[in-house]
Amino acid sequence: MVMQLYKKILFHFRLRILRGLKILKYSKNPYNFSNFEKNLAESLKKNNLYLSDYDTVYYQYIGRSLLFKLKKFYLYNLYTNRKIIFPLPKEWIKSVEKDLLKVNKFLSNSLYILYSILLIPTCIKTILKIIFSKSKIEENSIILADLNNFNSLSEKNVYELLNIIKENFDLDYDIIYHPFKTDIFYFENKMVAYSDNFFPLNLISKLKLILWFSLRMIMYICKSFFFKPKSLITFKEEILSKQISYYINSNGLLAHKYFFFNQSLELRPLWTYHSLIKNRIIMINEPSSFYGFKNFKTSEYPKQTYTQVLNTWSNQLIFNEAYSEYIKKLFTNFDIKIGKKPKINMQDKLIKNLKLESQKFYVSIFDITPVRKYFRAIFLPQDNYRTGKVCIKFIEDIVKLSKELKFEIIWKQKRDKNLKRDDKSYWYIAE
Repeated sequence: MVMQLYKKILFHFRLRILRGLKILKYSKNPYNFSNFEKNLAESLKKNNLYLSDYDTVYYQYIGRSLLFKLKKFYLYNLYTNRKIIFPLPKEWIKSVEKDLLKVNKFLSNSLYILYSILLIPTCIKTILKIIFSKSKIEENSIILADLNNFNSLSEKNVYELLNIIKENFDLDYDIIYHPFKTDIFYFENKMVAYSDNFFPLNLISKLKLILWFSLRMIMYICKSFFFKPKSLITFKEEILSKQISYYINSNGLLAHKYFFFNQSLELRPLWTYHSLIKNRIIMINEPSSFYGFKNFKTSEYPKQTYTQVLNTWSNQLIFNEAYSEYIKKLFTNFDIKIGKKPKINMQDKLIKNLKLESQKFYVSIFDITPVRKYFRAIFLPQDNYRTGKVCIKFIEDIVKLSKELKFEIIWKQKRDKNLKRDDKSYWYIAE
């Protein structure tokens, strides 16, 4: 009964979002939300040179956590023609009212306080994980720091990333750590091991951290009730940063490099700004989609997005020259390296080998699976290209040519099949 009611409410909510999207598409400004993000970013950019590391992490955190959800409520309220009621930071309310819709300020502020308080269990979970961790870090290591951000985790991910590192960095190491819970395996005779804590503390440091945590928790909860939730929202990041300080002060071993990947572009952890660690941080920036190419008629780049304005990943490995040029244009002080990417294999390394016949001709295709209409409305309302219709035509044209020119097709999927997310008609045709 409860589940049926939930599904009914969810259906009507999504239906109103799609109707809001239809209104937006036929309005005078179909890119309204994109413009809002850019204007919000521009307002931040004016103060960007003066933002502390802590403030930068705060704005990154609320951007990653709330912008996507705000888009849903904007489309919903566009259809219902009501004021937005959504947990909004006070720094955003003026921009939302200017570019989107009117805001119920009292309820939105109250929800933002509630949102900060609901983050308390996450902070407690973080401190408990640090206290009860039994991990040990060996000498001469490198660390893949954010594998948990991947949508689909497997040894395959780790192999691909290690191949990229091998191709582009001359590093001497004995062991590789990552946060993906799996058994130990080996990459070119180097041990690849799981660790739930890259900075394990000794007993004294743990006791110090517990005391610090207890005092801060009380202070930050009090501040939230006085409509100052900022400290509580970034408390998890502050805990991890404090852990690093205690770890380094107790002569803990640091890895040669800490590798992050473009899934972390939206939020750079506060601990990565530590003076002894920041030069060991590498961002491998390989977005599969990029809208930053310059206009060939005007030779101008598009305005920066919210994420790009707050980008502080100063050491980046990028594989695309045009994208590299774009980032260098935006951030002249960044150390950008053009990377060599290993060849795309026709199959995953960990599955049985394909048997190819020498007398046959093969064509490999690498698709981008289109998502359902609702998810497109939320993620890419401005994108009219990667639709189910276009992707199906892509498959059908190659199949037609294969019959005419007598070649075999090897299909390497970008994503695993997920009918809750993907366009069902695409899978029906593709399979």
